[in-house]
Amino acid sequence: LGVCWDYDDMRNLIENGAQVLVLQSEDTLSEPDKNDLIQLGTWIEVDPRLGAGVLAWEFFNKGDPVPLLLRAIEDSYLGRNVFKDGKAMEDGIDVLLEDVTDINAEVKALLRPVAYRDEIFTKFNHLLNDNQATRKRLQVITEKGRERAAEIAADQARAAASCVVRVFRHFPAWKCNMVLMSS
Repeated sequence: LGVCWDYDDMRNLIENGAQVLVLQSEDTLSEPDKNDLIQLGTWIEVDPRLGAGVLAWEFFNKGDPVPLLLRAIEDSYLGRNVFKDGKAMEDGIDVLLEDVTDINAEVKALLRPVAYRDEIFTKFNHLLNDNQATRKRLQVITEKGRERAAEIAADQARAAASCVVRVFRHFPAWKCNMVLMSS
């Protein structure tokens, strides 16, 4: 979900008997490729208004409310800033699975394919369904984002301070401008 598969890889899967469902939050397939896959029996649903996790949740859990965690990730991914501290959450979202859970380390340490009933899904499902745990995670994410906001502002100030506009003397300014940006 949310990952752009290579067209030839998808076609190869279908030609080898796989049933393929494509749920994407970005329309990355060309119309001819999309039509070709649909003719081969692929179900394709694209909705750029939703994050990939919310798109999948709504597809497989019609009528069930979307978990807070998926809405928070979607808010960050789409830059909506609907949540009170949306910008800080966006800056700190990569710490989602750190500290409170050991899922992040387990995912990085996996040296095998993940099976359908893998314990890692159970742990993530707990975080998904436990709004109290989700709220605690979102607080950690927001705090990390606030820390990063100062770093981001400092980087922007350094870039602005080193920005120079130079105009060649022998040509009219409206014809020949060169902006040198170094950061």
